Amino acid sequence: MSSPEATNKESPNESSAQVSLYIVVPPETHPGSFGIKAISFILGGENLSSRLNRNLRLKKGLAYSCSANYSGDYNAGVLSINAMVPAIKLEESIDTIFEEIRKLRTEKISEIEAELGKRKVRFRIARGFDSNSGHLEAVEEKLDNNRTVEEIMEEYNRLTPEIVQDIAFKYLPEDREKGKYVLGIRDPLKKNGVK
Repeated sequence: MSSPEATNKESPNESSAQVSLYIVVPPETHPGSFGIKAISFILGGENLSSRLNRNLRLKKGLAYSCSANYSGDYNAGVLSINAMVPAIKLEESIDTIFEEIRKLRTEKISEIEAELGKRKVRFRIARGFDSNSGHLEAVEEKLDNNRTVEEIMEEYNRLTPEIVQDIAFKYLPEDREKGKYVLGIRDPLKKNGVK
């Protein structure tokens, strides 16, 4: 969609476009959710060593910011990828995002990436359960899904590069033409349906 309000008035060619990719994945209660959560950290986690930060931002200079997040609540799962990119390089940026997704589907991740992804997820869970609301969530998890925090942590410990690749192959889109996803774009350079 057009977003003229985001146009850089002094230099329109330096305007930023917003890319939001939403991929249908398993919900939190599905065994595959452990791998999806690890994939979200590997792909666009909170650090500069994530794949999108490393390749889209640092190597190619195609994003001002990018991230990936997983939500599996309410028996629905979504892996979201968000990026602010130069509007004049929108297609190249989107192609790079899909290229990183393709690599996760077709190439085994390194043991270091797998361990880092698992460690980040375990830390986030432990941090979340280290509060009153976290304790309530632990009780809710046990009542709703019959899983303890320890069992959840053990599931993450079982993840291997092969399991992560298998989950990526099953649930991530094959390419821009094939897959269960929605791509939303706010483009300040798009005018009346024509760029």
